[in-house]
This record gives sequence, structure tokens and C-alpha cells, in this order.
Amino acid sequence: MSKNFEVLEKSLREKTGSPAGTSGLAPAGLTAQSALVQPASIPPRFRLPDDVAEEYIKLKTNLVMAKGSAPLKMLVVTAAKHGDGTTSVATNLAIAYAADATHRVLLIDASFHRPALHRVFRFPRDPGLTDLLVGEGDFEEAIRPTPVPELSAITAGRPYGNPTRLLESERLAALLAFARERFDVTILDASPVLPYSDPRVLATKADGALLVVQANHTQIAAVERSKRQLVGMGARVVGAVISRQRHFVPEFLHDWV
Repeated sequence: MSKNFEVLEKSLREKTGSPAGTSGLAPAGLTAQSALVQPASIPPRFRLPDDVAEEYIKLKTNLVMAKGSAPLKMLVVTAAKHGDGTTSVATNLAIAYAADATHRVLLIDASFHRPALHRVFRFPRDPGLTDLLVGEGDFEEAIRPTPVPELSAITAGRPYGNPTRLLESERLAALLAFARERFDVTILDASPVLPYSDPRVLATKADGALLVVQANHTQIAAVERSKRQLVGMGARVVGAVISRQRHFVPEFLHDWV
């Protein structure tokens, strides 16, 4: 077992109640006053308790500082199974990047099996990612500005029976290249690793994958298996996040994580 996941296992066994913890990432050691943690530009509906928001700033800083062969401009957020909180982590991490006004951020709903971002931001589900990948619609049309400054989103699009097949298309390569050119950071909210193959494929096309682990719930064996499957596909697993207990999840995400 790697050092990163030994730390994670210890945290899980101690039944941590921390809002969000990271494993295998450089320590940030941040402290911040409320106004710096959550600028006034963030709409009230998307605001978190300041201590929770600060944890996301630490997570963002850790990812920026993470050692590796390439900077993390494109990140897949996934988990072992449904219900571990990937949508919550992906959304709040994207807001943390956008909040400092130095990053143009794109959040993509690649959770084809249980998409949620269209509900989070109250957008139509299509046109979205699947529509783009089958050649319907253009990138500019599908990218929608959110109420959070500097944060845009692409919804999942219409249901599609075999999303893994779409991920091998030239359209996906073109979309990701477009995102890299247009945005400073792209975060993809992906399906869980164990039930589906598409997040494993998607992770190989990003700069890294972040595993979300629900405290007091996710079994370490499932996390280890997910990590092995991702690494076996050639993905770079940059670490893990221990997700918040339900009472830390903001109201707008309660039904979608």
C-alpha cells in the first residue's frame, strides 16, 4: 500500500469528521479571514461555512503545489462508488479556483450515469457533453457561465447508452484541447470507478485523478481497488479527499451528491 493511501486508511479508521481532508498532497497551512476565504462575488446560494471553504482553498493550493510531471490543469474527480460526494467536491473545488479571480475555470459534468450539475446550476441538461461528442452542437453553445464569476460549466447532455465509446472520439480530444486553451483549470465530475469503465478512460486523458472518499462510509479496500484500476489504465492518481459529512454539504447540493 502506498504512503498516500496509508495516510488515508489511518484517517478513515480514526473516523475523521473533518469537512474535507487530503491525502498525498503537499500541506498548505493556510489561515484566512472570512472575506479572503469567500469573496463577496460568490452568490449566497453557493457559499459554505468559512471553515469548510478554507478547507477547499487548502485543497486547491495542495493541488497547485502537487509534485508531478505536469501541472494539474485538467482534473478528474471520481470515487469508488455512487454517493461518495464527487459532485460536492468537484463543484466546491471549482468555486475555490474561481474565487481568487486568477483562474478561468470550466466544470464539466462527465457523470454520464447520474448527472447532477444541470440541477446544481439550474441549467437545461442539453446541449451538453454527450451532444458535443456525437457531433451535435458546438463548444461555445454548450459552455454556460455560472452565477460564480470566472466559472463556466458544461452539463452532461442527453442520455447516451454507451458513454465509454464516446470517450474515444476525436470530438472529445478536440473539446479537451479547446478547454486547455480557453481555461486555466478544467474539472470533470466523473462517474465512480468500480461500477463503470468510462471514468477510468476519462482519467487517462486528464492531468490527474482525485479520489473522493466518504468518511465513516467508504471501505478502504474499495478505494485501493479504485486506485489500482486507475493506475492500471495509465492514469495519474494525485491523491484522495475525505468528503464531508452530510451536514457540511450546502443546501443546493443535498439532493445531488
